[in-house]
Amino acid sequence: MNVDGKLTLTHQPLMVSAALDGIGIAFVPEHLAAQPLGEGRLERVLIDWCPVMPGLCIYYPSRRHVSSGLRTLLETIRWPQ
Repeated sequence: MNVDGKLTLTHQPLMVSAALDGIGIAFVPEHLAAQPLGEGRLERVLIDWCPVMPGLCIYYPSRRHVSSGLRTLLETIRWPQ
């Protein structure tokens, strides 16, 4: 059975699988597509439309009442200054 129409996904590994099956293109973090890119099974397109993400940002409600768990996470992932 063949179904025509748009395919919209929110699960990024499934996006990579769909791109590998030739269904369309996938906008995913590079590490998710690293292996098929390296093997030549996928190729980068629209490079000018893909901004470089220099790092992560974490937003949380307050600096006054940060839980010990959140404080530990922030200290663990903080870039060296």
